[in-house]
Amino acid sequence: MGRRRFCSLAVRPSHIVLHIIILTTLINTVLCSECKVRKCSDEYSSRIENNLSAAEQCAALRAYKECADRTAHGCRGDLNYHSIVTLTSDLMKDNNCSNVSPPNPHPQQPTRPPVKHVCNSNLNNGRRGSYRHCGLFGDPHLRTFDDKFETCKVAGAWPLIDNTYIAVQVTNVPLVEGSRATATDKITVIFKDFPGCVQQKLYQAQTGNLPAAFVDGTTRTERSLLIKEIVAGEHIEIVAKYISTKIVVRQVGRYLTFAIRMPSDLVNTSKKDGLELCVKGCPTRERIDSMDVIPSPNEIRDNSGGIVMSKQSAIAKCSEANVTAIYFNSCVFDLITTGDVNFTMAARKALMDFKQLLPNASIQPRTTSPVLQKPKNKTVTVVYNTAPPRTTISRTFLVSVVLLVHCSVSLLANWRTHFVALLI
Repeated sequence: MGRRRFCSLAVRPSHIVLHIIILTTLINTVLCSECKVRKCSDEYSSRIENNLSAAEQCAALRAYKECADRTAHGCRGDLNYHSIVTLTSDLMKDNNCSNVSPPNPHPQQPTRPPVKHVCNSNLNNGRRGSYRHCGLFGDPHLRTFDDKFETCKVAGAWPLIDNTYIAVQVTNVPLVEGSRATATDKITVIFKDFPGCVQQKLYQAQTGNLPAAFVDGTTRTERSLLIKEIVAGEHIEIVAKYISTKIVVRQVGRYLTFAIRMPSDLVNTSKKDGLELCVKGCPTRERIDSMDVIPSPNEIRDNSGGIVMSKQSAIAKCSEANVTAIYFNSCVFDLITTGDVNFTMAARKALMDFKQLLPNASIQPRTTSPVLQKPKNKTVTVVYNTAPPRTTISRTFLVSVVLLVHCSVSLLANWRTHFVALLI
């Protein structure tokens, strides 16, 4: 009977017995460093210092047993280790831990409804005077967002725009072998991700291929982005309503032209250390002073020694195309440097796009270059905002006086001859 009582005590242990075993384990572990069950006993003791609920007690016992199981390799001959394994299993049965779910160490967060981004279809709110324009055409000639007009070399690939919402890059190729002049034969436009409005969209145009669709074949996104074909193979427009932006791309002859109207707020998001031509203009080393070429008395000649196009012919053709202001200078420059009459139409189309995109803006940009004009006597002059030179007036007056004196002398001589004949 006594043995049965002992066995009963071993099968159904109390927490006090477990504590005694833990204490014994701690003492023995000091003497035998191979068995690492002491760490498990320390962790269990720290967890049961406070009053625990049934679920928490079961969680502590599970952790104790799992920890002891991990030390099995070094504790197989340790009596305390085997006692702990047996006692923790019995205590888990006494607490009915099999019916108590273990706590979730990563409680599930309440599901939130997905954030619905609202597309702002009028970023600039239509404020008057808050739009800017940039255009590139011809040689190329650049009109920046700051309304500066430049003629550039910029051969190869160059960024026009790169801000938070849009990026534009152009590729320019030489026009004539040995000349610094270039023209655009490729344009790439990237509309960047904008939550609720568009995912990234790519548009590419190249000489001989002016598509009316994005690279993925689409022509629009819902209420925010649209490509319109105005003239097949010659003229397309891209309207980005969500950023109040409009782009015009044309092919004139063998080359492309580009124009854009964009809110000032978007222009100001450009990268400060970037090379965007529309924002910062052409680098100094890439600029060409067109007025060094146009007023020059020397004609530009091709490789065979022939004149590319005379200055008079260039002025006549640009006048017939009704190109005005600084665009007239660009037209003349392009014709006398290339002889390609398509540049006459390129200048005219660029002027038309500027008027369409900014109808109330001044055609003449903020530039210090003089503007060529065709006077009534059909001779070439360079017009500055100055009075006519006095030397021209003095010479005209002197010639008139000389003619008057000559006529007077001739009349007196004739009268004298006639008077002498009467006396004889």
